[in-house]
Amino acid sequence: MSFLMLRSSRMRYLPTRIFWGVVVTLILFNCAQNPLSVADRQMEKTADAATPIHSMQVPAEGWNGNLVVYAHGFVPPVAPVALPSEAPRFAAMALSAGFAFATTSYPSNGMCVPEALADLVTLVAECKAAHPQTQKVFLIGASLGGLIAAQAAEKHPETFDGVLAMCGIYGSYVVETGHIENFRVVFDYFFPDLIPGDATSVAMETMLQWQCMYAPQVIAALSNPDNVNKVRQLLAVTKLPVNTADPTSVVEAIMKVLSMHIYATEDVKARLGGNPFGNRFFWYSGSDNDRALNAGVQRFHADPAAFMAAN
Repeated sequence: MSFLMLRSSRMRYLPTRIFWGVVVTLILFNCAQNPLSVADRQMEKTADAATPIHSMQVPAEGWNGNLVVYAHGFVPPVAPVALPSEAPRFAAMALSAGFAFATTSYPSNGMCVPEALADLVTLVAECKAAHPQTQKVFLIGASLGGLIAAQAAEKHPETFDGVLAMCGIYGSYVVETGHIENFRVVFDYFFPDLIPGDATSVAMETMLQWQCMYAPQVIAALSNPDNVNKVRQLLAVTKLPVNTADPTSVVEAIMKVLSMHIYATEDVKARLGGNPFGNRFFWYSGSDNDRALNAGVQRFHADPAAFMAAN
């Protein structure tokens, strides 16, 4: 978690109850938007999918003149564009503390970082145009929104007076992509033919049927006592941080990584113009037989242009 503040000499900090309220709410929502619960999101959609949905609320009385803006996390590209379902909770906290609140659906879903950042700047401009008395603007972002918020702090200090960036990808996106793709590579070794496609290719049919067909099959396989050693080796090789004493949390953690892979892989390739992942010379370790593992896993070549674009 990162807490970035801009213009510290003139800063009015968010009240403690808003800060911790946001943290608790994001924990309840698993910090990132969980692709498996995308059906629970508000499904309001505009006629033009490229037109974002904006929302702003101002306290009926006692407005302190400051605005809290919320940047939501990753949403699968196959889901309708919609306002984040957790936004009302944040709005209630902000309004009760005297802050105005605004949020957006972004123009599109998926890994829409540049578009979302531009959209947030536009949202603030719209809010200030409607309420010229607006003073300070604080941006809160989680997961993908955390990355967007961090970039907002770096690129738009004239727009945002304070930024709270949580659970975002702040280092190398190549490392993040590699973690997800490598997880799928190792998963396919221990559980072959359970999920269609591979680490660099996910069909639209698989995305659309993930929740109703493939995810339940994967959960069943992971929960099968006969596969305990496979799951143990999967965790050891991928170094996935989990509480191994809690089988339920282990399955949930694995499903989150696989869900992100299912929903993000093709979107990332489309945005980067190719596949940024390669494991041709990568040596996997931690299994009961690393030689067999490395001889049996699938190998992939990264597209140079896509790899460079991801850095």
